[in-house]
Amino acid sequence: MILLVVVAQFTGNQDKPATQKIYPVRVTQITTDKHQDWRFSGTTKAPDNATVVVITGKDGDHNIPLAQTSAGKLPKVRNGKVQATVLGASGVRTTEKYQAGQTAKLRVVAISHYDKKMGTALSDKMVAKVNAKSKTTVFKLTAAQARYLNGDEAESSTESSTKRTHDGSYSATEGENNARKYSYGDFVKSDDWNGKSYHISKAEVLQADESAGQTTLLVYTDEDPSHLFMVSHEGKTTAVEDDYVDIQGVFGDRQTYETKLGGSNTVPSLTAKKITVTGQATD
Repeated sequence: MILLVVVAQFTGNQDKPATQKIYPVRVTQITTDKHQDWRFSGTTKAPDNATVVVITGKDGDHNIPLAQTSAGKLPKVRNGKVQATVLGASGVRTTEKYQAGQTAKLRVVAISHYDKKMGTALSDKMVAKVNAKSKTTVFKLTAAQARYLNGDEAESSTESSTKRTHDGSYSATEGENNARKYSYGDFVKSDDWNGKSYHISKAEVLQADESAGQTTLLVYTDEDPSHLFMVSHEGKTTAVEDDYVDIQGVFGDRQTYETKLGGSNTVPSLTAKKITVTGQATD
């Protein structure tokens, strides 16, 4: 009888498995990286080390998590922030060639105590819970992504003879000429500027974000908040919100981000070679 009591007490003290909880992720920015994959950032109320999971959430799909870090691991939440990469073709339905503007509607969540390995599909029960806890986020293919996915090597070869690629090269002469000859309206309507240099002598920082050694700024020019540029820079800067900055950079394809009102906005993008803080806006 005494032995049975001891066993019962021992069994009752065993730890129960941690309960998984699903948290929605608000995607605030979507860009593309040098491999033409989507790179996104966002916010969530999930605790640190919760796993960021991206799936289509559709019946018939394998629903293997699509998001990963640059090291090929499942991304984690840090201080309420999320940053991860999704392969460019993920969730895009097409029967022929990929085209700029095609979209993928994906579910982005964070799951606490998620212990599955990379490449393991979610169960149907878990997919149903993800769908119930999240809304779809639209990821849109850029022209450069479509060309890359289609393997248009001939087109890429022709373009490379007339355009600079995103290798960080910047031509001061070309940058000044483009700043003098063209206006914001020319840059926002087309991806034809990809690879060309541009100099912004004065822009005001609307948003600034640093993560994983990369800085992303949302800035506007001409004292017009609708004249927005998304600027990426490898490394850190001293620029913060309301600073005035001078930017020397190279155009990429236009980028789309989610606005605070839940809509989306497509703006020209620059990979900055140099960012200089020149002052600060005052009320």
